[in-house]
Amino acid sequence: MIRFLREVPVRSGEKMRVSLVTPPTEEYGDVLLHFLEHKDDQTLRGIRQRIQGVYAELCDDRFLVGEIDGDVAGQLWYGFPRQGSGVANFGEVYTEPKHRRKGITTVLMEDFAADFATSAAVAAFCNCSRLHVAG
Repeated sequence: MIRFLREVPVRSGEKMRVSLVTPPTEEYGDVLLHFLEHKDDQTLRGIRQRIQGVYAELCDDRFLVGEIDGDVAGQLWYGFPRQGSGVANFGEVYTEPKHRRKGITTVLMEDFAADFATSAAVAAFCNCSRLHVAG
């Protein structure tokens, strides 16, 4: 499912469309994987399976996607079990290099916080491989 959330100006003055993508969705699979090409095979395997909706019966995976001029400029993922702890993981936050320093992650974090507040999750932990990002 793809749900348009809003259109917002970024620091460059360009307009960014923000959507919430809930797998499985054929339309966005390849687009989302583009941001993850640099990941090692083991990490990419799990991400690919989430994007394909392999765990959709067990987990609620959500991707916040920002697009500028029809191109994906950034994404953020979070997911949590449909039953159980209510603890979510979030991460896989990426900005396309040509769109960096425009405030895209800030916008996506705002939409993550808003969506998280209405979700069944009660806590979220950052899934991060870079210490400076988590700090």
